[in-house]
Amino acid sequence: MKGALLQSMTWLHSWAGLVFGWLLFAIFVTGTLAVFDDEIDAWMRPDLVVSGGPFDPDRVMAQLSRDIPGADRLIIALPDDRRPYASVGWFGDDGFRLRLIDPATGADLHARETAGGDFFFRFHYRLYTPGAIGKWVVGVAAMAMLVAMLAGVLIHLRIFKDIFTFRPWASPRRAWLDGHLLLAVLFLPFHVMITYTGLAILYDTYMPAAIDQLYDGRRGAYLAALYPEGPLPDRPAAGVAAPLAPLGPMLDTFRRPDGGPGVRLLIVDHPGDAAALVHVHDAWDRRLTRDADIASFDGVSGALIGERRTRRPAHAVQAAMIGLHRVSFADPVIRWLYVAGGAAGSAMIATGLVLFTGRRPTEVSRFPAVAARINTGTVAGLLLACIAYLWGNRLLPVAMEMRSLAEVAVFLAVWLLAILHGLMVRPAVGWTTQLGLAAALCLLLPVLDLISTGGQAGAALGRGDAVTIGVHLSAIGSGIGFGWIARTVCRRGFRS
Repeated sequence: MKGALLQSMTWLHSWAGLVFGWLLFAIFVTGTLAVFDDEIDAWMRPDLVVSGGPFDPDRVMAQLSRDIPGADRLIIALPDDRRPYASVGWFGDDGFRLRLIDPATGADLHARETAGGDFFFRFHYRLYTPGAIGKWVVGVAAMAMLVAMLAGVLIHLRIFKDIFTFRPWASPRRAWLDGHLLLAVLFLPFHVMITYTGLAILYDTYMPAAIDQLYDGRRGAYLAALYPEGPLPDRPAAGVAAPLAPLGPMLDTFRRPDGGPGVRLLIVDHPGDAAALVHVHDAWDRRLTRDADIASFDGVSGALIGERRTRRPAHAVQAAMIGLHRVSFADPVIRWLYVAGGAAGSAMIATGLVLFTGRRPTEVSRFPAVAARINTGTVAGLLLACIAYLWGNRLLPVAMEMRSLAEVAVFLAVWLLAILHGLMVRPAVGWTTQLGLAAALCLLLPVLDLISTGGQAGAALGRGDAVTIGVHLSAIGSGIGFGWIARTVCRRGFRS
């Protein structure tokens, strides 16, 4: 019975890892990059210049009233430690629109159009597809990840001894296996946490039946029931003009002990109307639960008319899971630890794929040999596509129409070409070529940055800009790592 269970778990671990491994690798890599999505956004907009002044809510609202007359709702995101700019969103005749603004004046900020770091975030959780299809595919892959990890724990009875077993100079297959087990065991708590919370935060997408049954499919009623205070105040426009009350005292509701503004969002309903409402959302970036406390004010008198500060226990747990997965509470040190865990997860999946496809074709069938060629483009090719995406941001014309889509097209085109290349050459040649090219692009990215930005990157380095320095050092470190792997594969191959 024990042998049969072990055999079943081995089969389950191998095939769940292979069938979903290619997709899981892409999810892990883009999720790892998304940890610093705001910083990548800033690097991909080198021409974005902010005055540097503090957020002035009344001046910003006055400017927005002139620039966006007739908007029924303005959603203003305030700057924070990771985003020096503010933004405003509203619904126009052509749908939802978003504009970057100077936090001190409310004036438009002009910068190149880019998909930014948000591309990695959207690819991570929904494969950059509209609707819920991508979320469902990612959810199935996450379930397979949990199953593969559980089966892996069951088949490796010496799991804790594997932490101290790594023989890089043994046969290639033995070295790959030791590396796979070391990464799996050392980061197992993180891998379980990040996979489970990724599933849990989208529970209403994967299991909507209870909401549909209890609330007749009305998501607004469901969201209102999550809070003991009930729904936020809401009322229609009165059609009578009236000035907006000063916003500063409203923002002081969530001012932090250090004197800094503790507000992330400012939502103004019916601005300039006698029935105006102002909803002030506090910033959640310094706590685990990623769910805002909200204070609602009468927009004309400035009187407090409602608050939402408590959560039902189940919802508080859910908000904590969102915070754990999105790293919304973290300082840079913790974010880098998340990057280390994500990189380890990516490497664990990649080494598992190599182990499966590194078998000799005569052992079972010729399928491992075919899968080995697919590995090349889906694994090495994805890494190449990610760095090519950053190169596209610097090489595409700044004034190009639909520029953000062109950046995404660069990513997808490079990945597709890498997959085709991997299918046409031997795996060792494909890995060496693609990882070598990725290493070269990484190492040359700082040079491209200095040349293509007209001195902006050099000035940023001169003033010690953490984003520019971080991107350059990360690119150089990744290039060295990719180059080392390419050299190792070229010299030693995969099989024993």
